[in-house]
Amino acid sequence: MLCEVGGRKLFVRLGEREGSFVPERRSVHLELRGVGTRPNRVSANGEEADWRYEPSEKRLVVRLAEDAGETVVEANLSTAF
Repeated sequence: MLCEVGGRKLFVRLGEREGSFVPERRSVHLELRGVGTRPNRVSANGEEADWRYEPSEKRLVVRLAEDAGETVVEANLSTAF
């Protein structure tokens, strides 16, 4: 996993699954803490993501479908991070 912040964008890259284990889960909840502003848009691999922002906790939660390949999450913030 790699997390990068640049200006008004936040990127999280989840690498391709390694090994032969295949989890039974159908989705993954990615929780990002310390996000001080509500995103304008959140995408996963370029598509609109299922997400929620909890302002009192400064938390962004993104629900991702289980995928063996790489997943890139991008959040466009209204102000610089």
